[in-house]
Parts: sequence; structure tokens; C-alpha cells
Amino acid sequence: GTKHCSSPYLQWLTDEEKGEIRKIIGGNKSRADILKAIFFYYQILPGKEKKNAGERLRLSCEEIVRSLVYENRLSELEALENDSSTMSEMMKMLSAATDRSKFAQIKAYQTACNRIFDLRQL
Repeated sequence: GTKHCSSPYLQWLTDEEKGEIRKIIGGNKSRADILKAIFFYYQILPGKEKKNAGERLRLSCEEIVRSLVYENRLSELEALENDSSTMSEMMKMLSAATDRSKFAQIKAYQTACNRIFDLRQL
């Protein structure tokens, strides 16, 4: 539970915010609820802090996806990332590059990660 809040990708959260996230995790809420809370705190950050936190969250999304994709398909994924492929193209590739249970995990993170990647392109 608490390891989520000590992730280097979440170091921008205040101790109080980490405490709130831990309560959500401890309350056996869905991954979507946890991500929604993290994104809420991200949204209220001021300019430069938000940019830095956004970069950390983007890296977190990439790491999650990489950890769930078959190793022999990683270069294909990287090519799609470099081509600025659409999220639907990426999801199509990912569904073929991982097993069903891992793809379900990717889909659980999809909404939050989409929002992070969309923000980067603003």
C-alpha cells in the first residue's frame, strides 16, 4: 500500500496529500479512484511544479506500460511512441503485445495516462 506514495514519480505530493492517497489505497478503492486523487493534486500545482510533476507522471505511465508488454514487442512500442501515434493505435498494438490480464491492467491506467500525455501536447 504505502510503497505507491514513496514512488519517485510521486515525490511532488505533499506529506498531507500522500496521507490522503494512502487512505484511499487502504480503503480498498479502485485503481481509478487512486489515480483520480493523484490527478486532482496534480491539477492544483502551480506552473513549474506542475510541469515537473507531469514529466514524472508521464515517465511513470511509460514504465507501467513497458513492464506489461512482451519484451520482444518493446521496440515496436517505442517506434509508435516516437511516431506520435494516436492512443487508439497504441492500444491496438498493446492488445497484441501483451496477455489479456496485463492488457486489462494497461486499460486501468489508460484514462489517467491519456490525460498526462494530452497535457504534454498543450
